[in-house]
Amino acid sequence: MKRGLFDIYDGPPKGVRRKDWNNANFTVWIGNSLFILGIMTIVSGFAILKKFENHPEIFNVNEAIKYKGSAIFPVWITGRLKADDPVLMPDNGEQVIMGSLKFWLKGDGQKLKIFIDWKDKSKSIKLWDFEESEFITIPSDMIEEFVMTNDYSASGKLEYEGTARNKKIVGATYGKQRFSIDPNEWKGSIISKTERRLFNNNQIVVLEAGLKENGTILHPESGKLRIYKGTPDKVIKNQKRMNLMTNVMAILMIIGGGYLNRKGIKQRKELIKYSEANLQST
Repeated sequence: MKRGLFDIYDGPPKGVRRKDWNNANFTVWIGNSLFILGIMTIVSGFAILKKFENHPEIFNVNEAIKYKGSAIFPVWITGRLKADDPVLMPDNGEQVIMGSLKFWLKGDGQKLKIFIDWKDKSKSIKLWDFEESEFITIPSDMIEEFVMTNDYSASGKLEYEGTARNKKIVGATYGKQRFSIDPNEWKGSIISKTERRLFNNNQIVVLEAGLKENGTILHPESGKLRIYKGTPDKVIKNQKRMNLMTNVMAILMIIGGGYLNRKGIKQRKELIKYSEANLQST
């Protein structure tokens, strides 16, 4: 019986190595997956962009304070987010609403040595108008929902003594801090790891939340406060730029997926023809 091109679950055609048949099928599968993922990325990207373009009603701080009426969900409230008691990052004294810093060594196995493990946050945060004449107090339970960003530029260094063949670790530095290390405690490979995260103080933001009389901020119906950095116009502009970049990547996935799909199908055809030719010659 003649072998069908898409009879992939019956094993390789007679005389064809299973490895070659599986490689062709895998190429088709990868191509289909990339194609579908690209389509889904474009569709979801447009849906997200539409959500930002059809954003909720926008209030500045003054308008939110003057609002009278029943609670509304959600709204965008724009202003400048500042802490009454900003905390200082321990490495450079930068003022932040909240921050964390961790610096440690990791050796072979489970060996760890932590040199810095710091975390702190402000307890009183306000959303000010741009003239800083009026403000809305952020409820303390909402402060817990602030999401810090990673500072990937932060890193530490290891110090060694000796020749390249017999070098031993003697210390680690992060910023202006140096930590002595006993080389006898460490064997094998050693790496330093740094985790620096922060939420900047005194920045213009858009809060997506609920609002009721006198500027009282409520949790949105989704249950989680959302904070976008920048003015409303900048937030929408950034989302459009991100959507464009995502669409370019998605188009590349669709093109690549189509190419791999055709390549895999071509390989299958050639293997089936090879099998049929061998059968006819015997």
